[in-house]
Amino acid sequence: DAVEVQKQPGEKTVFAGMEEMPIDAAKLARSVSTDSMVGRMVSGKSNSSEPLCSPQSPKHPLEEKAPRAVATMRFIRVDVLTKLEAPILRCQDLPDDCFGVMRACDKLIAISHGWRFQMHPDPYGVEIAPMIELLQVFEDRYCNSAVELYAFLDYTAIPQRPFRLSQAERTEEEQDIFQEALLHLDAVFLHADHFVHLDVPVDLPEDEGEVYNQSSVQSSSIELRQVGPNLQCIQPFPFDNLLAVNGEAVSSVATAERLLAQSALAEVTLERHKYGLPNVVDCSDRGWIYLERFITMVVVAMLKEENFEDTVTTNSVETFQEIHAGAQFLRQAAQKDARFQRSSAVFANSGSKAPSALQQAFAEFEDCLKVKRFSAASVDKSLNPALRAVSTLAGARDSSSEEDEEALLPSPSDVEIVTQSMCSLVRHLALHWESEQEFRQARSRLAQKVEDYVLVWNCFSPGFMQRIQEQMWLDPMLMVLLLLVPVAGILLVMSLPYARPDAGFAANWLHIFIAYPLGCTVIYMSCPLVVEMYLHAKLPYRCKILWPIVAGAISSIPMPVVVMLTGVYPVPFATVTTGPFSFNVSLPLLWLFLPQAIRSRPQAKKRFLFVVLVMISLSFIFFLVYPMLNVWLKSGDGLAHCIIVAFTFLGARLAFEAVNLYTMRNVSAD
Repeated sequence: DAVEVQKQPGEKTVFAGMEEMPIDAAKLARSVSTDSMVGRMVSGKSNSSEPLCSPQSPKHPLEEKAPRAVATMRFIRVDVLTKLEAPILRCQDLPDDCFGVMRACDKLIAISHGWRFQMHPDPYGVEIAPMIELLQVFEDRYCNSAVELYAFLDYTAIPQRPFRLSQAERTEEEQDIFQEALLHLDAVFLHADHFVHLDVPVDLPEDEGEVYNQSSVQSSSIELRQVGPNLQCIQPFPFDNLLAVNGEAVSSVATAERLLAQSALAEVTLERHKYGLPNVVDCSDRGWIYLERFITMVVVAMLKEENFEDTVTTNSVETFQEIHAGAQFLRQAAQKDARFQRSSAVFANSGSKAPSALQQAFAEFEDCLKVKRFSAASVDKSLNPALRAVSTLAGARDSSSEEDEEALLPSPSDVEIVTQSMCSLVRHLALHWESEQEFRQARSRLAQKVEDYVLVWNCFSPGFMQRIQEQMWLDPMLMVLLLLVPVAGILLVMSLPYARPDAGFAANWLHIFIAYPLGCTVIYMSCPLVVEMYLHAKLPYRCKILWPIVAGAISSIPMPVVVMLTGVYPVPFATVTTGPFSFNVSLPLLWLFLPQAIRSRPQAKKRFLFVVLVMISLSFIFFLVYPMLNVWLKSGDGLAHCIIVAFTFLGARLAFEAVNLYTMRNVSAD
């Protein structure tokens, strides 16, 4: 099912405002399926009936808040990213069809991961499988909506250096864009909608770091650059470290060039690094990743606690716990400041220099950043000014011009960029936390509620249904019984013979003492099934059979008692006056029928009490609210009446979902 990309191998693609670069289009064509959005676009099979947001939609928050981030980066479609093969191509080597322009309704997923090697973050594709698995969570969530998913993956978002000998080096313009893009990485994470944090241990190949000798090498062909303490070859042994020339150890470019200049041919000792220096530092100790996790904590702290799992996903339990704990720490600090601000006008007007709880929390995170590491493999020619220039034997002989000296001026290092980004972000958030929090919450809250509640009336909101389906314990046979048992009870009552109501109490004894209790017995059989769901345990037959019989017998008591006390028959609104009594008395008795092993479980009493309250509430709605609503609906007409009914329905639905979300958090999704 491979598609034919509209560019032949060897053709060039243009990255906005940069030189044209050759791409491997044939490999990309093999890796993009026609099932993906890009595959349909490229093959001309795009379905015009697919729902899309209006072209006049407002901008995505990232473009609105940080336009330069959007101008210097490209965001890849998730359906394309999940189809790419290892090693993933550079940003400038991917076709334009892989990227798109985000609309307000689209979602941006920021992907945080560690670079495994200096020249490529994941050349062997170790991170691809867990990344696809985590992205699939969001693809499933939005598969039936108008939302398109985009991902920020640094390697596909900004121009990169070559990882193969045949690839061109970044141009000066690409280098400038790369340096500017680094300054906006924090904005991307701050305004992303979802986060994927990958933490895959580094497992180096067997030949990594292997020492070997190469003889009769032309000295003039060797190009070197200093990467920290290492001498790295650019040509003709790309990315391998030079250890010795003609048996003499070398540690600097000047020493190597002096030895190479002594003869036309040289014997060199090299250390194999196919994709540059490896980075074996644990992800939790890396400075860039710590900044990305910190911003994720900030974003999640601005949202409600229950939104955490909907926003962040990771393949590491430790990372999950770290981000969750950090977000909770910031949220509590912000709440503490808010409480103090409400209770004391002095806080706002006294001009006190005392740091707030939020500022103290930020200070702790800044202290943690100071112990993080920035390895040379991830610095990208920033820590060492010498890395700005490529040293060759020919070019090194004439490097005294002012232009060359200017070329050696250092650009901001990773340490400086990360530190400045975090400090500026902290200063901004300390002053504008509430406004940033409101902005993030308002966007998701308003857009989602308008779509879920106002525009869609024939079902519950997708988020509500999804959370229920994800957390259900439900047995399918249990659902079948829950649907059939109450109906069977009602049909049983209707099928048995009974006299006309005005024939009197004596003529209706069969209905009062047999039909009605028998129907109630069958209906009550559904109650133990509900209890099974809430307690997540199979109940014995004494609960499923004996208790309904006892409850049915109790249901035959209220009606004769009311008739004997009042002399009135038929009893008016019997379902209201007599039904709830037997139902509410019988339910608590079910606790005594439960096995001791189930009753002694943690939370068993709480869950059972909740069952009782829920069933009593349902009986109240069924026996009282529905009849009254029917009478009200039949008593009026006109537009005003319809509007009131509509708002009543909407209000009931909102209340129903709110109650059930609370139930899911505290008891069970079932």
